[in-house]
Amino acid sequence: MFKRLFSIGEKSWKYSFISLLNVGCGLSVTALIWYKYSATAESDILLLATSSISILAALSLVGVEQVMYFYADERKKSQVTADHFFGLAFSWSLLSGALFAGIVVAISTYFLRLVAPGFTEESRGLARYLLVSLSPQLVITPALHVLRAKWSLEQKFGRAYMLSAVNALILLTCLLLTLIFRVESLKSLGQLFLLVLLSFVLGFIVYNRAYLVRPSRADWLKIKDLMIHSSVIKGANSIHNFLVQALISSVLSHMPTGAISIYQYAKRLADGVFAITAGPQVLIYHSRCANAVSHGDLRGLWQNAIHFIKSFLAMFFAMAFIVYILTPIALSIVGKNVTSESLDGIRGVYLGIVLWYLIMGIETLSVGIILATRSSMALFSVNATFILLFFTWSRLHQIDNVLQLVFTTTGFQCVSFCLFTISALLIIRRRGFCAY
Repeated sequence: MFKRLFSIGEKSWKYSFISLLNVGCGLSVTALIWYKYSATAESDILLLATSSISILAALSLVGVEQVMYFYADERKKSQVTADHFFGLAFSWSLLSGALFAGIVVAISTYFLRLVAPGFTEESRGLARYLLVSLSPQLVITPALHVLRAKWSLEQKFGRAYMLSAVNALILLTCLLLTLIFRVESLKSLGQLFLLVLLSFVLGFIVYNRAYLVRPSRADWLKIKDLMIHSSVIKGANSIHNFLVQALISSVLSHMPTGAISIYQYAKRLADGVFAITAGPQVLIYHSRCANAVSHGDLRGLWQNAIHFIKSFLAMFFAMAFIVYILTPIALSIVGKNVTSESLDGIRGVYLGIVLWYLIMGIETLSVGIILATRSSMALFSVNATFILLFFTWSRLHQIDNVLQLVFTTTGFQCVSFCLFTISALLIIRRRGFCAY
């Protein structure tokens, strides 16, 4: 039974290898930031800006979040209608991304007051400059999501997952250029970000111009339907993905210099582990959920869940252990000033975030069913409960260090896991699923 539970298929290794290449870009970015700035005020500002743009990138999907499930429904009719819908979704994604990027630039000052209230005005000003410089990334983020959805449903998982490396690859290119041209100041780095990103966005649009279509009146109704359902689901998801990260950043900004850096370095190591081991499997799981629900294949949902667990657990534990062992060696190679205190802090926080991600990984089973059945109220209720508990606890009990913050978050994730599981089981029963 143990062997069956932890068996890994050939394709799982293939997709994880592709993910490894993607994660390599992200970890290289982290390594270069550590090499240039270590755990200093500059690294706090840069990591806050890059983590903030990641939070906002997830939020930029508000108009296209549910495109995979809509595309699956269109494919049932015919591939011609599916192709036309994809063109509509792709065109709308670029428009919505551009609008969202403009909004981010307009509210960037207020946003940073929310996520970094403990920063000085000078530090917030530098963080805002970097955030605005990174904002062109938001123009193409929804379009990348639409492409991933299309390729996932067409079983082109490797190609779909490679798109996840685009933003990290751009950041890596910029940081490498700073080493080549000896760029030191954060303002110069921001100018480089802006130049490279604008060039990439323009090239991306020109390269994919064949997908662009001019919507008719009937087409706008489809876009409206997609936007409404996506905004409802994204709104429910954002309570967790956006507000929790914003709250974490807010708490960290009141801690001593270097706390944000320690958290972000540890988080990016854990992000790498999760992306390699769960990233491809989560993509496959959600796409198969979409197909199963669209065709009423209830048995397929159960088989999909078993495949996900078998493909995820073994690689997750193995990769998490390997990264924990190799972290001191890696930091000593790329770091200028590696103290035992900062090393112990990063490794301890890393373990806490790994546990947090393990719970979220298994939680995918129930969240996938909730998303595929478009049960937005269940998603909203559980996420609202999580943020309410977390916010209340952070106000009643002072969180003094990063490790305490991470394990507090992990504890409330356990509550979220239980509530999501109960919600999914209720949905299964209501729809006539057989809960084994």
